[in-house]
Amino acid sequence: MKQDLKKIIVIVAFAIGVIGFNSIKKTTENQISKGINFICKNSEKGITINY
Repeated sequence: MKQDLKKIIVIVAFAIGVIGFNSIKKTTENQISKGINFICKNSEKGITINY
């Protein structure tokens, strides 16, 4: 019984970790694409931003 409980806890923790990682990955991808769009728009106007 205790082994099963440990397995369940591990699986749940793993699932939470994967979900959290995916949502973090999505937000960073969104930020990066927003940044790229921002740079492209500004370079069309002749403005370049240096970080």
